[in-house]
Amino acid sequence: MNQSESVYELVRQRLDQNEAVLAGMAALLSTFHDLTFDGIRGYAKEMLDRYPHIYTIELQPRIERKDLANFEAWAREKISPDYKVKDFGFGDMRRWVQAPVRPVYYPITLMEPLVESAKPILGLDVHADTKFKLAIDKTVETGQASVSAPFDLYEGGRGYLLFKVIRRQQKKKVPEPVDFMSSDRVISMLIHTNKFLSPLEWPSKKMSMLLYLKGAAPSDPNAQIDHINSANQTGLMAALLPEFIFHRDLPNSAQPFEFETREQLSWEVIRPLPMLLALLMPLIIAVMYASLVNQRRRGKADSRAAEKLLHEEKERALVTLRAISDAVITINPQGQVEYLNPVAEQALRKPLSASIGCQIEKIFPVQFDLLPSHVITPITECMSEKKIVNLADNSMLLDENGEKILIEGSVSPLLDIDGALRGAMIAFRDMGPVRRRAMTAIAESERRLQERQLEMAQVARLHTIGEMASGLSHELNQPLMAIQNYTRASIRILRKGQGDLTEVMHALEATSQQALRAGEIIRRLRAFVGKRTPEETLVDVRQTIQNSLALTEFELREFGVCVTTDFPDVPILVRVDSIQLEQVLVNLIKNAIDAVSLVSGQRVIEVHACSLDGMVKVAVSDSGPGISEENKAHVFAPFFTAKPQGMGLGLQICESIIESNDGKLLVSSSVLGGARFEFVLPEKRS
Repeated sequence: MNQSESVYELVRQRLDQNEAVLAGMAALLSTFHDLTFDGIRGYAKEMLDRYPHIYTIELQPRIERKDLANFEAWAREKISPDYKVKDFGFGDMRRWVQAPVRPVYYPITLMEPLVESAKPILGLDVHADTKFKLAIDKTVETGQASVSAPFDLYEGGRGYLLFKVIRRQQKKKVPEPVDFMSSDRVISMLIHTNKFLSPLEWPSKKMSMLLYLKGAAPSDPNAQIDHINSANQTGLMAALLPEFIFHRDLPNSAQPFEFETREQLSWEVIRPLPMLLALLMPLIIAVMYASLVNQRRRGKADSRAAEKLLHEEKERALVTLRAISDAVITINPQGQVEYLNPVAEQALRKPLSASIGCQIEKIFPVQFDLLPSHVITPITECMSEKKIVNLADNSMLLDENGEKILIEGSVSPLLDIDGALRGAMIAFRDMGPVRRRAMTAIAESERRLQERQLEMAQVARLHTIGEMASGLSHELNQPLMAIQNYTRASIRILRKGQGDLTEVMHALEATSQQALRAGEIIRRLRAFVGKRTPEETLVDVRQTIQNSLALTEFELREFGVCVTTDFPDVPILVRVDSIQLEQVLVNLIKNAIDAVSLVSGQRVIEVHACSLDGMVKVAVSDSGPGISEENKAHVFAPFFTAKPQGMGLGLQICESIIESNDGKLLVSSSVLGGARFEFVLPEKRS
């Protein structure tokens, strides 16, 4: 019996190891969804070296029929040049064949260890095999680990596959192109059951073991996970000697197996028993008498020791309950209070002496917000089901003034030695201070984040102005030169004393206009680069577009860019910070100028604005070379740039500004042949 218990514990440990490794792999892939194959292999190799019964670890993404071509192209680049999704024919057709059209595929993209002879298995659609399809569908539906039917391994022995789904993390960014490294995937482990136990762990050659699916017949070969035969005796002796059978279910929900061992008592053990009993009988009687006398003597000592130990344990428990920071209440099966620790007395504002014998509902009035009124209370559920029950979220303790105190905790049953209900223990804590600390920390984090975003936006604006420095100096030089010329002409006329004062007045008016123009340029630049707190006001998008085109006017002329605008005659109003919106438009227009400067033909930029269904849409399109599909997936990522001197922050900051105003920034191909950047914002009609 002890040998069977030992083997049972070893098998149970192997099953727990399987689930632990599978959970570790799933956690790794869920946390680091951009993890490369090499990163996955490192962890997988370490687990395979540690647990020899785990034969291989494999990864299969979920591929829809519409994504099959894109996936195979991606896999040929990332995995193998000859990668394709395929099936393996059985019977007379033991060869690889192209997978037929199916609604969904689960092809193998990673296998560890990947020996040279096993490389052809990459691309195998595991979902096509009925042995594995049920298990894959189950884990996808439930999110829990599932096991396939057992099968014979090509190298010999038996095995089964353990599957676990890893859900795709949803992002707010544009979903195309598909990232197959972070899509819905299934991680699987091939378990070699013949390696569950090493020869040194097997206790006896006379013991047999059978491991099979729960609920199946032990004799069904298709349900047998592992089978170890014994070297039992045969013939008459085998028929006479008893056989010990040990049977137990394995407590593993994902791997529901039944365990059974059989061991036949050997004849060599039976033969000397009669003689041994005859020789030992007198000694046994003497020992039993002495043992009886000694047992009575020790009984009294043990009873005193047990009483002392019970007192010490009780005192230790009371000290612990008085010392912990949680409030603790114990009740009897009738719901009457038996004990309150000091924290509970303070929380309930009732002393222990006044609470003993009271019904729990009277001194512990709890209201469960946002729950149906007919829901069973945690105390009732705990005492009826004899299990630990957590207090529901938003549990509110009502004090004597009717004020609500947010609490969390649990109710645990108290059972006697026979498993009968002795009562229940309620442990809870006041979550008000914790919530206040959390809200303070969140507010401080948001404040620091907002300051950081403002600093990054100002850096981006300064960088933009730096790139525009040449054009801005030319833009300021024109009005300054005009002022100088008009002033000199006026001086000459006045010195001669013969000129027409009308001409002098005209020159001075022109001088004033040029000075205003230079001042407007300086004002616009100071507003654009100044460090300031965002102020949301009603802004006409049309005017903001004109301001942005004015800031980039010199570069547009320098590169010979033809700009066309398309927006209605009526105002298009949004509630935003005008400088932030201007920063977005200047960045998009400058990017368009950089793009069209790379082509030799006609250089065109279109700026379109309209309002539709309560949303304002603004698009900047160009006739440049466009953006590749690969770069579109990363164009809004921080520090990603295709420009030799670019910072890689402009578009990322633009996206942050638009999203902070409940909008969305998108990129697509333009009908002009280049790129089209479009953002939408909620419209404000007044």
